[in-house]
Amino acid sequence: MDDTWKVGSRIPVAIMNEYHRVNMLESQQDMTKRHKNTRLDLSSIYTYQGVHVLMCQGDEQYVITGIREYARDTITGLKQRFPDNSGDALSAFDMFHLEFLPSDLKSWQDCREMHGVADLKVLMMMIAFIITLGEIM
Repeated sequence: MDDTWKVGSRIPVAIMNEYHRVNMLESQQDMTKRHKNTRLDLSSIYTYQGVHVLMCQGDEQYVITGIREYARDTITGLKQRFPDNSGDALSAFDMFHLEFLPSDLKSWQDCREMHGVADLKVLMMMIAFIITLGEIM
């Protein structure tokens, strides 16, 4: 797995600031185009702390589309970072939660020899994979 943040941390601050400024200008231009291309069909008028906010249908659609894209990109990123089988390693840590331990002495005595053994095997396989991956790179 690559650490993309390390690359970003090596970029000079002036270049990052210019990148963010250009992106902000592009976003403002998109917003200006949206308002010019849509007639002002007021879908909502909100008042917040004495300020009236006029919302046209284009604004609402822009927000809805943005939320949809953000959710899609977030889900895609999570799927890339955490493949389907990575849940096994994460759920293996449940053996350390007190709520998953038996609540009475008899139940504990019945399962103490095997409690967490399967979870530890999953964690050991994950650690071995990480170590092997580190040796390859």
